[in-house]
Amino acid sequence: MNERTLFDGENKAPPRPAPVAYAAGSETSKAAAEGARPRAAGLRQAVYAFIRERGQRGATDEEISDALGSDRSNSLRPRRNELMNSGYIRDSGERRLTRLGSNATVWVATDRPYGPAPRPR
Repeated sequence: MNERTLFDGENKAPPRPAPVAYAAGSETSKAAAEGARPRAAGLRQAVYAFIRERGQRGATDEEISDALGSDRSNSLRPRRNELMNSGYIRDSGERRLTRLGSNATVWVATDRPYGPAPRPR
C-alpha cells in the first residue's frame, strides 16, 4: 500500500498537494499556511519526538516552543494540533502553569506507532 502518512517528508511528490488549514477569507492566513507547508513534516517530527522523549511528564505548548525555538511557536502549535487530531498525542489531563500563570494542557504521546509504514524490500 502506498498511503501517505502524517510523517511523509517534503522530498516526496504527493499525488496532489496536502490541504493546508487557514482562516477562511483571510489571504494572510492562507499565505502563511502555504509558506509553512515545506517545513511542516520536519516540525511535526520534532514536536512528536520532544513530547515522546518526555514520557509521562509530557510537555505544554510553551515547553515545546522553548525547546524547539520560541521564534517558531506559531508554526509549532499547528503541528501539535495535527499530531493530536491524528491520535499520536493526547491531553494527559494534567495542567501546568505557564510563565504568565495560566493553566496549560500537558500533552503526552500515545501508543500509536508513528512514521511512515516500512517499505517492502
